[in-house]
Amino acid sequence: MRPSIAIAGEFNSVTFRSGGQLRWEPFQIDLANGDLLTLEGDNGSGKTTVLRLLSRIYPEYRKTCWEESDVKLDYKRNGRYATMWPALATPPSILLEGTPALTCGYLSHAPRANICCNCVSDEIAFPLEHSYSDRQVIRDRMNTSLERLAARGINAGTPPEQLSSGQMQLVALEALISCGPDILFLDEPTSSLDNTAARQIANRLTQALSEQSVGCIVAASHDQRWSQYLSEAPGSPRLKSQRVTRDTIAGNSNDVLTTVEGMRWLQAIPRKGLTLDSLEFTSGGFTLSVSDLNLLPFQVHLLTGANGAGKSTFLDSLTGHRKGATGEMKMGDHRVKIGRTLAPPSVAYGFQATGEQLCFISIPQELRSPPKLPRWQASAAPVIERLVSFGTDNPWRLSYGQRKLLVLATLLHSADVVFLDEPFSCLDADSAHLLAALVSDCAQAGSAILIASNSHQPPIDVSKRFLIKEGKMVSPGADYTERF
Repeated sequence: MRPSIAIAGEFNSVTFRSGGQLRWEPFQIDLANGDLLTLEGDNGSGKTTVLRLLSRIYPEYRKTCWEESDVKLDYKRNGRYATMWPALATPPSILLEGTPALTCGYLSHAPRANICCNCVSDEIAFPLEHSYSDRQVIRDRMNTSLERLAARGINAGTPPEQLSSGQMQLVALEALISCGPDILFLDEPTSSLDNTAARQIANRLTQALSEQSVGCIVAASHDQRWSQYLSEAPGSPRLKSQRVTRDTIAGNSNDVLTTVEGMRWLQAIPRKGLTLDSLEFTSGGFTLSVSDLNLLPFQVHLLTGANGAGKSTFLDSLTGHRKGATGEMKMGDHRVKIGRTLAPPSVAYGFQATGEQLCFISIPQELRSPPKLPRWQASAAPVIERLVSFGTDNPWRLSYGQRKLLVLATLLHSADVVFLDEPFSCLDADSAHLLAALVSDCAQAGSAILIASNSHQPPIDVSKRFLIKEGKMVSPGADYTERF
C-alpha cells in the first residue's frame, strides 16, 4: 500500500541570483494521494519555475539560485514532515535514518533532455535499478513497460537518435511511471504528441493514479487537448487546476525598442520556392522515400503524420542536418544535391527545440545578428515588444515558450523557403496567434513555408497539406482529421 502523502505550498515571488524577478499573484497548492493538478497560465507566468520549486530542482531554502524568495513548501509522508528526492537517485544515509523522503520524477518540456541511455530498454531499466533491489520486480516492471511501448511501435533495442521527439516523450514518461514515484512533475507532457498518443498518455496517467503506481501528479500544459483527454479517461482521479499569473513588470529596454523602430520592413517580392525531385533516407529499420514535392512561394504548407512517421527526419534531411540522405531538388533555377546544408538567405529552419537556437545574451544582439535581419515583417514588432514588457533584455531569462517566440521572430525574414518543426507547441493562445500572424506575413511577402505538426488544425490558414505515412508522402485520406 502506498504511504499517504501531503504537499502544501504558498507562492508569492522569487528574485533570481542571476538577475530578474518573478512575482506572482499569490496562490496556494494542496496535494494528496490521487490528485492530478494542472498548472495553467501564459508563457512567462512561471509554471516551469513552480514545478522546479516543488520538485526541489530549485531549492527554495538556499541562495544558490536566487537572492530572495517568498515561497513556503511543506512535505509530509504518513503524517511526518519529509523532504523531496529524485526517483533516480538514492537518498543519502542521513535521510534514510532521519527525515522521510518523498520520491519524485520530472519530465522536461524538451524531449531530448529526458533521454540519457543508449537504447529504449536501458532507458526503462535505469530508474528501476535505482528504485528497487529485487531483480524480479525490476524485470517484471521493465517487461510491462516495454510491452506498452512496443504497442506504439517503439522497440526495446532502438537507439534514441532513431526516435522522434514524441516517441522520446513516451519512453521517458513510461520510464518514470515504471519506478513508481510518490509524485510526478510533467512539463508540457503532450506538446510533441499526436492525438492518439496524447490520449494514451492521459489514459496511462489516470491508470497509474487509480492503481497507486504513482501517488499524485502535477502538470504544466498549454495543450487544449490535455483537460479534455483527462476528463474522458477511464478511472476517477481528482482533477484540479491552478492558474499561475505573473505580475507584469513594464520593460525599460530602450535599446531593444530602438532596434524595433529601426527595422526595415519586408516588401513582397518574387521568390524561388522549392521543388523536390526525390529524397531517400534509411537508418536502422526506418526508411523514408519522398518525391515530387512542390513548395510554392506566397503559400503556407502543412506536413502531418503520427509520432515517428518521419516529419523531423524529412526536414533535417532536406536541409542537410541529417547525414545519410540522398536525392536532388531544385530551388529557382539551381539544382541542389540532398545532403548539402542549406542556410539563409535561401532557407530558414526552426528546429523543434527552437527555444535553444539563441546565440547571444541580449535581445538587441539577437535581433541584429546577421543573417537574421536582412528585412522584417511589421508583425515582428508586437512580438518583440511583448517580450520586452517582462522587464529583461536577456533572452535566457525568458521562459522556454518566450525564447521560442523570439527565435521564430528572428528566423522569419526574407528567406525563400522557411521550414518550421512544431512551431506552435508550448505556446499559449495569445503567443500562437502572434506567431500565426508572423508566419502569414512572411508568406504574403513571398516565402514558401512548410510547417511540420502533429495537429491537422494549426492556428493558421494553410494552402496545401501533406501526410507522411509508412515512410511515404501521401495525400490525406478520409481518416486524416480523426487520426490527427
